[in-house]
Amino acid sequence: MNNHQFLPNKNIPEKILITGASGGIGRAISKEIGKSCSILLLHGRNIEELNLLHNELTNLYPHLKCIKVNGDLKKETCIQEIIECATEHEINGFIHAAGVNDLFLTNSNPFEYMTKTKEMMNVNLMAGIEISTRLLPQLIHESFAKIVFIGSIFSYIGYPGQTSYCMTKFALRGFTESLRRELMNTNITIQFFAPRATETNMNLGKMKQLQESLSMKTDKPEIIAKQFYQFIQTKQLEKRIGFFENLASYFNAWFPSICDKAISKELDVIEKTCN
Repeated sequence: MNNHQFLPNKNIPEKILITGASGGIGRAISKEIGKSCSILLLHGRNIEELNLLHNELTNLYPHLKCIKVNGDLKKETCIQEIIECATEHEINGFIHAAGVNDLFLTNSNPFEYMTKTKEMMNVNLMAGIEISTRLLPQLIHESFAKIVFIGSIFSYIGYPGQTSYCMTKFALRGFTESLRRELMNTNITIQFFAPRATETNMNLGKMKQLQESLSMKTDKPEIIAKQFYQFIQTKQLEKRIGFFENLASYFNAWFPSICDKAISKELDVIEKTCN
């Protein structure tokens, strides 16, 4: 594996915490952004994948110091370990890439629905909120700091079979926007990055079946990571991936009935796939 030169970038924090680094998008972002960092604090739930990523990054970037935190973001002990490591290594950037998803109908099984919803809330939303807010006292003393939340195009469009996922991503976008405005007079930049459907383990099974049935466009994580790397260097507040998905999100904001009508044509396929 070829070594890469250290390419520091004044628009990218040098010491970054990435949650969900053992997953598809988080892993790809870690490999893309490592060339511009001196320290990466990598959180992941899958220890095997986390170890593989650590080894890859060490081989790719000899200059880079990688620290691993293995754990479940639903557990407070994991959050605490992340905060302690981030404080110790004076992290000045945070990318919340952790996420879980599932395809199911709200009225199918109330107990199962609420169990999955609570998991999504804890991982997709609450973990990102807690880590970012607990890091603020540290970040505010840095000369330059960034927090980037990885959302979804479903942060803008409510979609059948995805009520819980959409709820967490809508809420994450609302938190991002509010926090950004709250911190406008500080040195901390807050950004929101919204990919469309991506070819990750999170989107296997029923999700992949639905994407294929509806001919949804999908991206490889490596493509998303390259777009993310370009985005984080800018002052752009939000980035939505996909021309038609971006257009649909604006239509949904201004003319929701048009989106209702378009999605209604997909409802039978969605319901069949969920069941």
